[in-house]
Order: sequence, then C-alpha cells, then structure tokens
Amino acid sequence: MHDTTRQSHQQKLIEALEANWRTEMEGTATYRTLADLGADPRRTAVLHQLAEAEARHAERWAGRIRELGGSPPSDSKHTPQRVVISTARAQGLDAALQRIETIEEEHIEAYHAQARSLDDAASVRIIEDLVRDEASHAETLRDLTGFDVDSATPSPSIRASRTRARRDAQMRLDGILQQEKWHVTTGKWIGDAIYGVNDGLTAFFGLVSGVAGYSATGSFVVVAGMAGMLASALSMGASGYLASKAEREVIEAEVA
Repeated sequence: MHDTTRQSHQQKLIEALEANWRTEMEGTATYRTLADLGADPRRTAVLHQLAEAEARHAERWAGRIRELGGSPPSDSKHTPQRVVISTARAQGLDAALQRIETIEEEHIEAYHAQARSLDDAASVRIIEDLVRDEASHAETLRDLTGFDVDSATPSPSIRASRTRARRDAQMRLDGILQQEKWHVTTGKWIGDAIYGVNDGLTAFFGLVSGVAGYSATGSFVVVAGMAGMLASALSMGASGYLASKAEREVIEAEVA
C-alpha cells in the first residue's frame, strides 16, 4: 500500500514536471517566432537568446524527469503562444513583447505556487533557479519595449498599448478593492473625521475672536455675521485641505 502511494505521488510529480517542460518549450517557440517577425537586428538577437534560455529550462526539466525514472515528452513540434503572435501581427512587436512580459510574470507566480506544493527538493531548487531567470527575462523585455528604434520618443502604437495596459491594471485594481472593502473605507473615515473636527474648531474660533476684537466699538449682530462668514470660509478651505491630505496619506500607507 505504501509503495502504491509513493508511485502515485511520483507519477503526479512527473506529470507536473512534464507540464513545466511543455510550457518552457512553448516559450522557446514563441521567442523564435517573434525573432523571425522582428526587423531590428538587436531585438532579433535578444529574442534568440531568450529562446535558447527557455530551451535550457526545458532541458533541466527533462533531466529531472529522467532522474525520477520517467521519460521526457517526445513532442517534436511546439506551437508558439497564439495570443502573443496574433498581437504581434495585429499591433506590432512592441505590443507582443509587453504581452509576453505579462506571461513571464504569470509563469513566475505559477512557479512560486508550485514550489510551495511540490514535495521534491530537487525540483524546488530548479524552480528557484528558473524564477530568477524568468525575472531577468521580464526585465529584458521591459528594456526592449517602449521606444522606436533609434528614437527616444514612444511611438503611437506604444502609447496606445501603454494606455490599454494602464486601463487593464486599473480594472484589476478595482476588482481587488471591491473584494477588500477596508482599503477604500479607512481613509474616507479619517478624512471625514478630520474635516468635521477642524471645521467646528476653526469656525467657532474665528467667530469668537472676531466678535471679541470688535466688541468695544461695533454692532454685535453685524460683527458676528461678518466674523462668522469669514471664519466659515477659512474653516471650510482649511478643513478640506487637511482632510484630503490625511486621506491621501492613509491610502498611500495602505498601498505600501
């Protein structure tokens, strides 16, 4: 019974590593296809280097599969990621590189999750090495995108893709905030509290000080009205500023 459980566990481990192998080979095919689509020799060379790195990742998984007594997948052809290639053809190489940068970051998160679930120290060590490489790949992709060749000015297509990226990020952030209500209510409560306290103190202080300063010679009713108007104006302005400042500081602390 114990041997059967162990074999089942090892088989599941091998299947997980085979999936990792296919993911890396898919990345290899994607980078090679993007390199063929590019016209800039510098980018083409970098993309070929990234493809070779993905192939080395796949070979590490193949080696670990052999060590576990399995056989690496025998797939002879690997299809590049369709969403990346279609983006390259429809929107240009820069937009495709930004898309694959996001995919690289998703791979990092997936590897982190797998490292927590795998009960195999050797495989976890491989994941740790690959995560560092994938993070380096994402940084390389950021260096490749954002500017026209031989120009420091972002192209219209890049500006449009960045706008879409910001919009997508805002949508994801809105979804997070909807699930974690405390992020959007804490700062508001503090802002309202500061606004109310400061408004009350400032208004009455201005009213009292104005009347006290003019009580010897003027009409109490007129002076009280003028002092109240001025005190309220100053109070509202100061309170709005302090409330907004406090709320912003709380929100920045929550984001941090």
